[in-house]
Amino acid sequence: MTKLIGKKQKMTHLFKQGRAYGVTPVQVVTKVDLSNMKEGDLLTVSGTSKGKGFAGVVKRWNFKGGPKTHGQKHSHRAPGSIGATAPQRVIPGVKMGGRLGGERHTYKNLEVIAIDLENMTLMINGAVPGKTGSMVELVVDAELPVTEETLAEEVVEAPVAEETVAEEAEAVEVPVTEEVVTEETPAEEVVTEVKEEVKEE
Repeated sequence: MTKLIGKKQKMTHLFKQGRAYGVTPVQVVTKVDLSNMKEGDLLTVSGTSKGKGFAGVVKRWNFKGGPKTHGQKHSHRAPGSIGATAPQRVIPGVKMGGRLGGERHTYKNLEVIAIDLENMTLMINGAVPGKTGSMVELVVDAELPVTEETLAEEVVEAPVAEETVAEEAEAVEVPVTEEVVTEETPAEEVVTEVKEEVKEE
């Protein structure tokens, strides 16, 4: 089992063996060798669906809507009753209008109709979640080897030579601080001078 990252392309039609397939091209971004895959393989595709903003119950939950005649007015797409009288509250989980889309969805057993090895593109039968250009996650049952390009891009840090370290150490200038030497007068001489001044007075 191999996990791949792909970029969704614009949906198109593919004519094969006298039949038209609605396919979604997905360009594989992960650098692997797709030669082990074959037409007819099944995939598991995960992605974030298109965000549709706030939607009513008819669009969000496929409600039928109210009658169009018999005195109805402005209630053709209304939700109707949201609960009974007895609990005196709305039961959690009642289907109402709200934010639609923008959620992660997973579709299983999507068939690969064709493979373009040159452009690293898989033609997947059916719809794939997300808008055009969005990233999707593919799970393939086959083991796909990593290409040589990916191995060449791995940077191996070379060991630092001892000579280089020594040169860098010499290049560092150590600031030299000048020591100021001050001559201190001994305490005995100061006392003697004071006594002589007192005698003279």
